[in-house]
Amino acid sequence: MVRRADEPRPLIWRGASKTDFMAFPPTAQREMGYALFLAQMGERHSTMAKTLGGFGGATVIEVRESHDGNATPRAEIDLIEKRLKDLIKEKEGRQ
Repeated sequence: MVRRADEPRPLIWRGASKTDFMAFPPTAQREMGYALFLAQMGERHSTMAKTLGGFGGATVIEVRESHDGNATPRAEIDLIEKRLKDLIKEKEGRQ
């Protein structure tokens, strides 16, 4: 199936990510939801998203309320890496 350029990429929730997202206040959900939509469209929210490197050529965009110069904690990077590997294995199993 070919995705049209104006269609968003699929948003795949992993682990407790959707539950965590739904626990945010409505205002935060709205802003973060918009940042997620922009990522699906291949764009980046100007203040809430940053591209993470080191994932074997995969584009990983981190969306969070603040990127105030703090590095992403190692535990979060490890979790992102595990979830990405699991997703790749799942996709390979479907082919």
